[in-house]
Amino acid sequence: LHFARLRALFRCNLPSGRKLDVALVRMFSQSRWKPRTRWAGCQIRDEEQEFSFLSMEHIVRGALMTPVSGAANEATHFLVDTLDADLFLRADQ
Repeated sequence: LHFARLRALFRCNLPSGRKLDVALVRMFSQSRWKPRTRWAGCQIRDEEQEFSFLSMEHIVRGALMTPVSGAANEATHFLVDTLDADLFLRADQ
């Protein structure tokens, strides 16, 4: 299970006539930062600086990532599991 921030969506018209939908994203990776208050299952991720393209065929669903502080350009985020009851179960895999 991977997390990414959606930056843009594109539709590519291929010479074969097929249409390919792709997303421009910034991936999140496991963070080394640890909060002072720990809780079971807490996932902390860092937003990477480089951009990537993903086929929309590989995107399953959305998730909410929130910055760990109010600092400008904060790269470290918490995975918020309270919006989707079973997302937390899948994120723990």
